[in-house]
Amino acid sequence: MTRLWARYAFEMTIVARGTYVGGTEDIADPRRLRLLNERQHRVTGHICHLLAGDTKRYDDDSIVRIVVAEDDPELLNAFADAIRRCR
Repeated sequence: MTRLWARYAFEMTIVARGTYVGGTEDIADPRRLRLLNERQHRVTGHICHLLAGDTKRYDDDSIVRIVVAEDDPELLNAFADAIRRCR
């Protein structure tokens, strides 16, 4: 499961690149970038809990609901990609 979450964190960085203004240091969609950063923060925090064997962490169903937005096709696709690559 940790491998899946690590891969999803990686896939989220690719989604975040869509907020950049190409060829510049500017951000085209700061609100989106902030949302992605917050979700990635939760994912990487969850990975840390898993690696530490911490039982005081989100259960699998809860973390999926928190970080994989059903109304966000890019994040759904990123999660699906992570699942495919971890099989």
